[in-house]
Amino acid sequence: MEREGVSPNCFTLSSVVAACANLAGLSCGQQLHGGIVRRGFDGNLALANALIDMYAKCGNIVDSRKVFDEMSIRDKVGAPIQWVYGVLYVQVQHMKEAGYVLDLDCLIHDLEDGT
Repeated sequence: MEREGVSPNCFTLSSVVAACANLAGLSCGQQLHGGIVRRGFDGNLALANALIDMYAKCGNIVDSRKVFDEMSIRDKVGAPIQWVYGVLYVQVQHMKEAGYVLDLDCLIHDLEDGT
């Protein structure tokens, strides 16, 4: 895109960051984060939320939290939910890797038992 003289905007970059999150491409996402900062888009709320999601899905909770903490403006609902979602996503992935089978019946049963 840039080779053709077209600079990415916030919408383009948030889509690419989301793709990195879905592919768990931490290295690519970190490079994009650097490009976002260099272009001066680091204050963009949509991009910050995309970066929080990407870092969390890649298992990098520290950087996910760092992006959250450095947000100058926070969506009063979206940003905290994005942070919690990211942490839960990582925990569920760890549980799956440990051999736990997660299904709705299991979760409901645990809630009813208080366990």
